[in-house]
Amino acid sequence: MGDIKTTRIALVTLFDLDFGARSISACLKQRGYPVSLIAFNRKRYSVGLLGNDFFNARVPLRNICGKKDLQMLIALLRKLNPAVIGISLTATTFQTAKTITLEIKKHLAAKVVWGGIHAIVCPEECIRFADIVCVGEGELPMLKLAEKLSNGEPVSGIGNLWIKNEKGIEKNEMLPLIGDLDQLPFPDFVERDGKFLIDSGRITREYELTSAYERNVYPIMTSRGCMYACSFCSNSILRRKYEGRGNYLRRRSVDNVIAELKYAAANRQFDRVRFWDDIFTYDAPWISDFCARYSREVGKPFTCYTHPLRTDREIMVKLRGAGLYTANLGIQSGSEEMSRNLFARIQSNQDLVEFARFVDKLGVTSRYDVIADNPYETDQDERHTAELLMQLPYPFQVQLYSLCWFPETPLTKKALEDKTISGTDVEQYTSKALNNFHMYISLSANKRSLFWNCIKGMAVNRLFPAPLIRACMQSRFLRKHPRVLFWAGKLYLQLRSRYSVKPVKGGIAVERIIPYHVARTIVPLDRHITDCHAVTGAAAWLFKKPEVDYSLFPLPAAGAGREICLRIRNHAGQKKDFAFVLMLVAYDDFFEQFPPATLWGIRVPAGTVLENDLKLTLAYPELSYSLGGAGGAVKLLGKGIPALIEGKIYSFVVRSAAKPYTTIDVLLFRA
Repeated sequence: MGDIKTTRIALVTLFDLDFGARSISACLKQRGYPVSLIAFNRKRYSVGLLGNDFFNARVPLRNICGKKDLQMLIALLRKLNPAVIGISLTATTFQTAKTITLEIKKHLAAKVVWGGIHAIVCPEECIRFADIVCVGEGELPMLKLAEKLSNGEPVSGIGNLWIKNEKGIEKNEMLPLIGDLDQLPFPDFVERDGKFLIDSGRITREYELTSAYERNVYPIMTSRGCMYACSFCSNSILRRKYEGRGNYLRRRSVDNVIAELKYAAANRQFDRVRFWDDIFTYDAPWISDFCARYSREVGKPFTCYTHPLRTDREIMVKLRGAGLYTANLGIQSGSEEMSRNLFARIQSNQDLVEFARFVDKLGVTSRYDVIADNPYETDQDERHTAELLMQLPYPFQVQLYSLCWFPETPLTKKALEDKTISGTDVEQYTSKALNNFHMYISLSANKRSLFWNCIKGMAVNRLFPAPLIRACMQSRFLRKHPRVLFWAGKLYLQLRSRYSVKPVKGGIAVERIIPYHVARTIVPLDRHITDCHAVTGAAAWLFKKPEVDYSLFPLPAAGAGREICLRIRNHAGQKKDFAFVLMLVAYDDFFEQFPPATLWGIRVPAGTVLENDLKLTLAYPELSYSLGGAGGAVKLLGKGIPALIEGKIYSFVVRSAAKPYTTIDVLLFRA
């Protein structure tokens, strides 16, 4: 790290994850600048969507900027007193950024810099409110801005920045894209200091890693850019904006990615990894190298985005062996003609189904993206989508997205030219995605939309039999009265998710189903949760720091056996013993209800030490431990696996002895 600088910087992210701000923060910290990261508000996800229940999902009803949250943000910024306040925004958060900026200018003299996708796509709109707008990648210009302020130099002549001054607006040229992503420090997810969360009238220090709706999941991107230019996506604009300024699609080295994950695992608690690359599987040699090292050096289950046209079967086998548990695939529409002519996506339904079946046979759960509320789709197009969804092998999870009109995309331009929408329907003026990005049937715009959203909601949930869905599609009455279909579907799912009806000898048995609870230690989204009704636990985890957190990660082998570290952070500092059940199970059997497993039991005398490293050595079936100079054998409770098979992937699971079905963390390794 460089010399400590005095120019303080605050970076504000709006409604969830932002890799750009995290990368900029890491670059500034590397040069010695004090940085605060403020997460302003979280997105809300109805847990019903996790179980493909679009009928009973609750609408989030998020405001663009709550009054109490805004007051807390201003109070925090006044306390931090930064010279620069960076705000990262999308079209969805444009109104929020505008409200925050106008309030900042009433109370602080700091320069307000806007960056992010909307700043790149619509800089003319953004410069009306911000002092500075970043129209490209932000790491280098933010460093240059901080340097000029530190040296007392005029803020001028910085590439990628539009700067307001007394003469007007200085529009500096866009810089070339960063070609070597390995030169950047790891994004600022690991350090805990200087990070805050403001949400629902409360403020807290950030202490738990989240990735969209999943908690204790480490988010990471190995690449920047996308090989596709779908008409509804901002990548179609960014690719054009960066033309002639370097390769739009770039990737970090495997060494660099593995190094980040090992560093994160050694310093933060998380039990899974989510790769956020637009398409993770596009480079077969890179994936082969990655898979060969990941299970051995990181060993956390992970999820990623893939596509049948960019992923061969051998790659999927390797990913499964490395720890892939969920694969995300974009379908968007079941109409091949609509996909090709409107969305600029070439895809085959037959290829999609065959690929989905192959992935299912591997034991990987699929998560599909589908776009709803598309005014260009005919009844025939909608029918194709419903039929495709009914062909996909179950279990799966579907993310139905209500079409949002993002500015300057080819699809939005077409809709404006056709007068399908007006200028006020574009996303930066509606902020629709805050509450209806993940589609909610009750928010359907008209009868036709409501009818087809109900059909799609039925098609993705296997509690609705296919003959019933097809009968509803043909019903003139339901087309005319779709609200009847909505309430009937809602009631049907409520009953089916609470009661199981089974034929038995001499009659029919009705049994009450015990629901899953998604509590602080979240139930993993495994291959069977979509068959079950899910309900949320309390949301206190957002604001109340847990007394204890844990981190499980591999260690370099020091001798015979496999070395694993379980780090225990006792934040309360109270004298307390911790009891664990340690389980070893074949990864292929991990999601089965009663898999063959070997179990050990251990009690750790944590004392009052804030942090303890419990080192475990596995020389199967023996498991030994060392802690603070003491050690011994771990008690074997049951040997369900006769012997480890060379080359096979195993899950090493840590569970609470007091709550034996609560998974604390999972580590994968190859025998």
